[in-house]
Amino acid sequence: MGRTSVRRSLGAITALLALLLLGVAWLSADPGEAAALPDPITDYATYPAGLVPAGCFAPYLTGVQVTVNGVTNASRTVSVPVAKDGAVHTTLTSGEATLVDDDFHRDCAEPAPTAQAELSCARGGVVVTVANTATVPVDYAVLKGDETDASGTVAANGGTAEVVVPLAEDETATMTVDAGGVTILGPQEFTLDCVQPGASIDHTCAAGGADVTLTNDGENPAEFTVEWLSELGAWQAEKVIVAGGGTQHVLVPIDEDATVTITVTVDGTQILQESVERNCVAPRASVTDDCAAGGIIVTLTNGGENDAAFTITANGEQVGDEVVVPGRGTVDVVVPMDEGETATVVVSSNGHVVDQATLTRHCIEGTVTFSASCAEGGATLTLVNAGQLPAVITLTKNGSVIDTITVDVAATLTRAYALEEDETATFRVTGPGFDSGDESVTLDCHEVAGTKFSRLPTTGSSTQLLVTLAGLLLLVGGLMVAIPARRRRLRY
Repeated sequence: MGRTSVRRSLGAITALLALLLLGVAWLSADPGEAAALPDPITDYATYPAGLVPAGCFAPYLTGVQVTVNGVTNASRTVSVPVAKDGAVHTTLTSGEATLVDDDFHRDCAEPAPTAQAELSCARGGVVVTVANTATVPVDYAVLKGDETDASGTVAANGGTAEVVVPLAEDETATMTVDAGGVTILGPQEFTLDCVQPGASIDHTCAAGGADVTLTNDGENPAEFTVEWLSELGAWQAEKVIVAGGGTQHVLVPIDEDATVTITVTVDGTQILQESVERNCVAPRASVTDDCAAGGIIVTLTNGGENDAAFTITANGEQVGDEVVVPGRGTVDVVVPMDEGETATVVVSSNGHVVDQATLTRHCIEGTVTFSASCAEGGATLTLVNAGQLPAVITLTKNGSVIDTITVDVAATLTRAYALEEDETATFRVTGPGFDSGDESVTLDCHEVAGTKFSRLPTTGSSTQLLVTLAGLLLLVGGLMVAIPARRRRLRY
């Protein structure tokens, strides 16, 4: 073998050893360091792992991707793994040139998804909204109690998802929202209270019955059922829908003096039951012998709120027109009656007798006294009025009216009327319900003159006895003459 052949053989072996060493270097290179590329690189690009789809929330590792383009327009991508929230130093060379020599971080501190939940009466439950501002999509689940009610995926970069968890009225439930393997809301308790009904009964006297007021302080409409049971045992009902924040009225007809049981329910739940007695007209009357000019007084009273009509009869005959007494009012009515007259008075209202009495009108009560008065020179008349009304009387003398006299209540009045000596006159007093009858008065005021006796000779005991008797008779006669005419006291 010549020297030239030896040299060629050694060159070939050297080249093979160089290639072998390059292969070993490539295979043993640091994973964070890219090997030099044999082809010249005209363009390259790097992509930090934080921008790689499914980066931070993927269960596997991603890293830095380096894409290089050669002169032949061929491309090659080298991926260098980077742990989550980790970093790697990457170098890219081409020949003698270093194209990439930098630290790359896998930044997974992206914002976590958020969730909010709120009651919605309009939508009939709890509205859950999940928002995602991260750069990767995220899965979520909404739990009602321990059960998953809804699940899905929220898009990246500002995506949202909305779920309505239905609840029945007054239902209570606990809500939890999970996303990305963690709980982002709850557990939080919610109660749907969208219908807030109320009811009341107005005990004032509405026209024809009781006024039932229905209210709804909630947001959603509420259906009320108003039922009432009459005294005859018959149920009646009326359904009313009251809007949220609204009020409505139902008039339950009730007859006067009747009692009705009223029940109010909402969605099958009783919210009110009450027995109502309608007593809007409470007529009362007082029939007494209270005196008034021309009759007696009947007092009519209405203790109710509505007007009450009264009818009065005396001995079966209606007295005047029907009398209307306003609520809480009182009216006095005079029933015509003469003094001394007896009548049965009946007071009725709404077909019912409220009071009755049989009365005799005796409103004038007093006394009349006749006497002869020598001091007044005639007859004196004394009148005393112990009745309830002033008395108007008429005085006649020998059948002719000589005076009309008014005697006030609780008053005493004396009048004198002239007579001649030894004149006898017949007086009579009359008035409403009174007649004294004829009363005779004689004026005899002259005294008998004394008699002077001369003493006669005594002729014996019999003569003296006669004289004594005669003297006694004269004394008795004189006394009788001196006594005034008789007095008589009459009552009227």
